[in-house]
Amino acid sequence: MNTKDNYDRIIEKEHIGHTTLALLTNQDTLSAREVGIFTLDDLISIHRHVYFSLSLPWKKMIF
Repeated sequence: MNTKDNYDRIIEKEHIGHTTLALLTNQDTLSAREVGIFTLDDLISIHRHVYFSLSLPWKKMIF
């Protein structure tokens, strides 16, 4: 039985690589996993989220 809390957060595309590495190495302070625990389901879920986010419409913002 998993008694740890789950959480969601929005990760900006510029930080996806760093955040993924922090989760894999347990350097993320909000991570509830053991070091190196990254399952096939996790990878599939990440792939689906990235694929979906790339399909969203976007427009370049001019500042």
